[in-house]
Amino acid sequence: MIAVGIEDRLAAIEKNQKEILRLLAQNERSVPEILTLKKAAEYVGFSSHHFRWLAVEQRVIPFSRPSGQQKGKLLFRKLDLDRFLDESVKAKESVRTSGRKRKSTDICFWWSVSVMGDDSFLRGLKGLDPNFQKKIIALNDNPKLPQWPEQTRGIPNICLRSALFGIIQRGQRRALKGELISSVKGLEIRYTGWQLDQGDFDVLAHALHLVATNKSSEGYVQFTVKGFLHGIYRKAGKSGREWLKDCFRRLTGTAVEIKLEIKYTYEIIEYVYAGSLIDEFYCNTHDQTYFLKVNPKLAKLFDAGWTQLQWQQRTCLKTDLAKWLHGFYASHRSPYPMKVLTLKTLCGSSCGRLADFRRKLRIALEELCHVQLLSSWKIDQEDKVHVQKSVSKQFNDTR
Repeated sequence: MIAVGIEDRLAAIEKNQKEILRLLAQNERSVPEILTLKKAAEYVGFSSHHFRWLAVEQRVIPFSRPSGQQKGKLLFRKLDLDRFLDESVKAKESVRTSGRKRKSTDICFWWSVSVMGDDSFLRGLKGLDPNFQKKIIALNDNPKLPQWPEQTRGIPNICLRSALFGIIQRGQRRALKGELISSVKGLEIRYTGWQLDQGDFDVLAHALHLVATNKSSEGYVQFTVKGFLHGIYRKAGKSGREWLKDCFRRLTGTAVEIKLEIKYTYEIIEYVYAGSLIDEFYCNTHDQTYFLKVNPKLAKLFDAGWTQLQWQQRTCLKTDLAKWLHGFYASHRSPYPMKVLTLKTLCGSSCGRLADFRRKLRIALEELCHVQLLSSWKIDQEDKVHVQKSVSKQFNDTR
């Protein structure tokens, strides 16, 4: 009876294998040699948005444009897609990146639960090697931040093109509940928690920098209060230590809902993120040491675009408005003219009179020229601000 049962099982397995091979062969014949973006994304099992990001931004998948221009329809060869899938499953080759692109060597195959769903994500893992499955799950739970030089700080553009880290006058910080934050077109941010200012921005930026340079797989970073405050050019006295702890409290007690629309030639992709900025922190008051964990899902906000801020430039700025403008203009390659009122709204300024804001704006723009981010600026008769960015060069800190 046992032998007969084994033979029946083997026969059933062989039958299933033949059926699988038949279906694979049938599918092979039905797939054309040249595929559009949508069909290629379906073939490899990604969303169109994520697949386009891998091809155009990360240059992982070869493609061609029939128009021969930088913009236009994308076409993919089935041969290249098969090669991409084979290399991903084997996990033998790393992604080649250049310039400001991601430099991770462990992101050959990146499934996103938010894109595919939990069930699809787990089904996709079943056919892979167990060790490779662990790597993919670890990457999904703790995605890696991109790398940037020591003298810069990498920040998602979402934080630079909105009033999420706004201009708050002393004594006017408010607690918000699901309030809509001013931002550029195509970006919607709802925020719950105490308002965040440019000081909180400095703390988050430096924390992200420590996480990006940290080798721990658990997502925690350890640092001393003195070292952290020196990293953001703040004094390390008692008031500085209490200020830093308050910043961590605010960043931990936040709930941010971000909805981002990315327009492509043939479609509009909506990206949604909801979560806190810092997960948790521990403080050892005896030796003034912190253990801090930034929300690992923040790494996915970098996929929607990010900027390397020149840190020495920023730390030489004196006013919060200049710091906000520094991030805003740094996130644009060629800033377009913008009305003074629009800038006032975007930065979250609480100035009652537009004339008062315009006066502060002129002072802030002069600061940006002094640190060599801008070469010139003017406000025209239509009250639009025109700026010209400086040619990239080394900034000399004269402090």
